[in-house]
Amino acid sequence: MHPILFKIGNLTIYTYGTILYIDILASLYLLSIYYKKFIDTSFDSIFNSFIILLLSMYLGGKIGYSIFNETSLDSFIISTINPFEGGLTIIGAIFGGILGVVLSAKIHKLDTLRLLDTFSFIAPFSIFIGRIGCLMAGCCYGKPSTWGIELHGCIRYPTQLFESILSLFIFIYFLYSLKGTNQTRGIYLFKFLILYGIVRFFVEYFRESQIIFLSLSLAQIFSLFMITTGLIGIILLKRKGERKV
Repeated sequence: MHPILFKIGNLTIYTYGTILYIDILASLYLLSIYYKKFIDTSFDSIFNSFIILLLSMYLGGKIGYSIFNETSLDSFIISTINPFEGGLTIIGAIFGGILGVVLSAKIHKLDTLRLLDTFSFIAPFSIFIGRIGCLMAGCCYGKPSTWGIELHGCIRYPTQLFESILSLFIFIYFLYSLKGTNQTRGIYLFKFLILYGIVRFFVEYFRESQIIFLSLSLAQIFSLFMITTGLIGIILLKRKGERKV
């Protein structure tokens, strides 16, 4: 854990914030290279959609954190609206981001599924970098273990690295699948929901999370919802394709 990158006088540069900026810039760079593979539009439209995506992910992440961690209405409201209170959750950010992209597609008159595919393609890479920031900040930590990393007073599973590496594998798979032609609209969105849902469901078994129902954490329940949504989406896409034959 290394939460502070460096200090210059009274100025403190935090590692998590620095990695977050790197994440944003790297994601934007990847968009500039690959967006034409998914959607026929200008980069200005993609950039504007990216800004809306970031804002909606932040809001979704704040609301998600409040749902996962706050127990009273007052603390929920304060944690959600105050940027200096509470934190963010990636599952909340994903759902908020999807809603933001749908809104952006309407605003810029773009194909909604293709725009969602565009951002779903880079999402695993963004998570790969972002979870390294979590490791440095000491958040999203694992359960006590006999092996792993020393964090918060004991040895714990390196769940941040688990999720980071597995997300990188998803991105490599997405890169490989770009070799195909005539990608079906929505396929990357639904594949992302399935694959990341599986990753998060698995990693949750090693994370320090509160069990709420049938030995499952709230994040695992949301992960099952993501997986189910992705599977239904792919089935519908397949049936639609068969009807066109």
